[in-house]
Amino acid sequence: MAGTFATYGKNTARRVLRDIAELKRRPYGGGSNYNQAFVRGPLVTRWGKTTTNYYYPTYPTTGRCVVVTLGDLESSNDQYVPGSGPTLEFTEYDPTTTVIAVADKSPLPFEDTVVPLYWANGVWWFREPATRKAILDASCAIESSAAASIYINDADAGTRTVHYNWMTSGMSTIPSGTEIIVEWFDDESKWVIVAAACPS
Repeated sequence: MAGTFATYGKNTARRVLRDIAELKRRPYGGGSNYNQAFVRGPLVTRWGKTTTNYYYPTYPTTGRCVVVTLGDLESSNDQYVPGSGPTLEFTEYDPTTTVIAVADKSPLPFEDTVVPLYWANGVWWFREPATRKAILDASCAIESSAAASIYINDADAGTRTVHYNWMTSGMSTIPSGTEIIVEWFDDESKWVIVAAACPS
């Protein structure tokens, strides 16, 4: 018995192929199951919230990989309000879908941070801002490191190790409590102090 085959126009065929590719890339239920068949397909943007799971119960402070829960980031306001702007809310997919994301010339984000993701060469990638405000939690001498509190949205988001190995002609030691600017250098895989407030 001969089969019946549909013949599509060029635009319709292109749309069908695009939708099939999207379905193959899209994560589906069952925890971390997702299809990575289209390794050279177009970039796919998703939103994810950094977290931990059963296999990775401790959130990392070094390295390049994090666990993220996929979801939607949408405005909670129906209309734009001049002077205030929209409020964005992250909603996890149901069922929960987690993937491993890799830093692309980027520091690790803090836990429970919403990050934009893109798909390339069979991997989910993210990129975080590489410059942050910070306050030293301890004094830091030239060619050494110290803990610093990183500030995001004018609030202490947590601590990271920062290094004083550049532009060191001003102070031999930066005192504890000094406001600093730190920048992530991917070639060194570290936060480096690039500016510090003058001692009062």
